[in-house]
Amino acid sequence: MGVPAAADWSGDAGLGWDAVMSRHVQILDANTLLKNTFLANADWLDVYGLPMGYARVGDAAAVRAQRGVLIELNGIISSLNAGEIARSAGLIPAAALVSE
Repeated sequence: MGVPAAADWSGDAGLGWDAVMSRHVQILDANTLLKNTFLANADWLDVYGLPMGYARVGDAAAVRAQRGVLIELNGIISSLNAGEIARSAGLIPAAALVSE
């Protein structure tokens, strides 16, 4: 299963923060286990960011957030870090990976 595409969030324009957050969190209603895991982290907004997309392919389901991905397969949740995915795909310049 790949990372789900982000949904169209153009409807967020002009809304207050609470309404935007509510719209994004509603994505999680598609999968109770993913929702419970996502929201169980007291710092979910800092850790994952807002949910951006959801997909189900066969037995697997995934929620894409601004900073990571949670995947559910057979009742087991795995997480992917967006930064690590970008690094692995060569999307971060080598110079940016060197500490100063």
